[in-house]
Amino acid sequence: MLLEHHAPVDAKDDTFETTPLSWALYAWSGGREHWAGDGYYEIVEQLLRAGARVDDEWLKQDGHASPLAKRIDEDARMRAILAKTR
Repeated sequence: MLLEHHAPVDAKDDTFETTPLSWALYAWSGGREHWAGDGYYEIVEQLLRAGARVDDEWLKQDGHASPLAKRIDEDARMRAILAKTR
């Protein structure tokens, strides 16, 4: 609904200064057992189509990779979705 009404897709929340895409990836990375199915993939794709920006740190694979970057690296489907924006 927010995207349909052209809400700013990269707006950051006041508490954590985090975007909707970041929240979706955070939930996907640790919340798959809470929401079965492909919902997170679809949400991430919708946000990207609406212009959400991917933070390079989410994809960084080096000695300092974040847990999220490691999780993305392990999931070919999410890697492919995020790679479409590159």
